Amino acid sequence: MEFPLRTVLLVDDSLMFRKLLGDMFRDLGVPEVVELPTGFAAMQYLREGRPDLVCVDLVLPDVSGLGLCGHIRATPELAKLPVLVVSSRREPEDKARAERAGADGYLGKPFTLEDFGECVRQVLEAAAARR
Repeated sequence: MEFPLRTVLLVDDSLMFRKLLGDMFRDLGVPEVVELPTGFAAMQYLREGRPDLVCVDLVLPDVSGLGLCGHIRATPELAKLPVLVVSSRREPEDKARAERAGADGYLGKPFTLEDFGECVRQVLEAAAARR
């Protein structure tokens, strides 16, 4: 399964998980995965970089995934950017908070490549419908 994504911004403070998710995106046919460890670094990147999708962990050492999502939705030139939250937090309230912050999708860890691919597809469809 391949997606029409050229660039994905991947934000997770775990180097191991960034590597794992980066490989999963590349397996889905994404040619460029920008991997960053903090929400602040992602905000800096988004000043100039325009990825096709942002994939962010909920818990980060500085700006949370929810904070990054809120920043994206509040910035007019970024507001329609698809956002997928991936987190080890699996409580319904965590998913609801991510949705309220503007996330297009939420995937709880652990998951399979098939789960991941399906969630990415749903996020892209939701973002396309919003445009």
